[in-house]
Amino acid sequence: MTKVLKDNFLYYLILSIFIWSISIIIDKLLFTYFAAFFGLYVTFSLIKKYFQQEKNPFGLLNIGSIFLIFTINIGWILSGFFIFINYKINLFDFLDNYLFVNYRNYIYANVYTLLFCLILYLLSLNKELLRRENSLNQSIKKFNEINISQLKYLVIIIIILEAILFYNGFIDYRGYANERYQAGIISWYVPYLDFIFHFQISITSLLIFNFLNTKFLFKNLIIILISIIFFSIIFFSRGRYQFFFSYIELFFWYCFFNKSLPKLKSLVIIFLILVPIIYNLTIFNDFLRNNRDNQFIFDREKTTFINALPKFYNLWRLSNKEEIENKTSINLTKRFLLLYPLAKSIELDNEKKNHLLGENILNNIIWTVPRVIFPKKINFEVKEDLMTKFGVYFTDTSDSIYLFSYLDFWIFGILLYPLILFFYWYFIIFLLTFRNYNPLILIFFISKGLLLFFSFGEGGSLAYFVYARDLVIITILISLFNINNLFYNRKLF
Repeated sequence: MTKVLKDNFLYYLILSIFIWSISIIIDKLLFTYFAAFFGLYVTFSLIKKYFQQEKNPFGLLNIGSIFLIFTINIGWILSGFFIFINYKINLFDFLDNYLFVNYRNYIYANVYTLLFCLILYLLSLNKELLRRENSLNQSIKKFNEINISQLKYLVIIIIILEAILFYNGFIDYRGYANERYQAGIISWYVPYLDFIFHFQISITSLLIFNFLNTKFLFKNLIIILISIIFFSIIFFSRGRYQFFFSYIELFFWYCFFNKSLPKLKSLVIIFLILVPIIYNLTIFNDFLRNNRDNQFIFDREKTTFINALPKFYNLWRLSNKEEIENKTSINLTKRFLLLYPLAKSIELDNEKKNHLLGENILNNIIWTVPRVIFPKKINFEVKEDLMTKFGVYFTDTSDSIYLFSYLDFWIFGILLYPLILFFYWYFIIFLLTFRNYNPLILIFFISKGLLLFFSFGEGGSLAYFVYARDLVIITILISLFNINNLFYNRKLF
């Protein structure tokens, strides 16, 4: 209780909720921007402490809540900017006349989500949970026990695996070029590929740290660059959100190994280099998404996604850049308004709302059961199908946790879903700490989980249950084959 009272962030968060709440009464767009900038400042100052290890970087429950607060505030600011640029109107008018949702209901959605984050953050301060998170942090900090030379071999093996997947065309745009996968049937090994790809980011970051703090070796630089290129292509194929967060992961792990943020000068240089690159890649990704069904460029029966990329690039290079940029800018305008589905759900007439009463949670748990055991799980609705059942219809939208907290339990979802997330994370942290794992194994375990918690604003609840299931299976396998004893600071090759 004392720790809770001493946590200044809580006071700032409550103040932020209050400011957003009274913005409904004040009814001035400028005041909402003030509320957003205030929330942005508060969360950014705290996020920085996690990257600097002033706070436990593996307190993923509170990190998730903080990142969500940060995301919805910066989303409001950025959407307002892009709306003014593209439509020459203000954000309130855009919500009313283009998205057909009353701007007050969007602010209600904002307040609802902030209260959701407040409850989640309070739960994250549980004493036993903090103890286990600190234990995890201390265990991973023993990464200096890892044999770095062995990591190079490990990265090379992963690169060879990826090269094979590229060569045979298995890695596709937005997924995998596999008939079963395209039909919605995910083979047993597919989730573990994602574990490997995220793990690659973390160990590449460790190699970067080692490279910058030891004697320069050109071969090490080559391995690092090839690894970055390969995982960049993989996550680029998943879409701009996963591509962007792959570099957030890389940055996170580097700060962890470095035990601090890079110097301000280095951050500015990195920012100036990456912003134009990411901007152009975002435009290219949208162009790719809009033209992926062009059989003249990408015929899946004749070519692979990786082979089609140069063709897409040449077409993009010869295209009307201004038109493509405008389309991307308009698309980003809507995508930054993350709470739009929740706002529409709140706005729906009460007599038309059909609250799901936990059906989302239950169906997601059912979907984690392997198809070979329960083939009829496909009959249980998830994602957009459940949204339609509630009474709203969306396509290509995020089935976010805070959205389904409302669809499931109305305003009581503010409390019930954070409680579910708390017990979920406690289970995960228990799996990670119930025995003495070597740091590399722990990094492998948690690497994929970072994306889930860093991106509360985008991630659906099914991904969390699948991650837990796969983590249980991997834990059992590691115990059976005694893999935990590998990769300590001793030579194996």
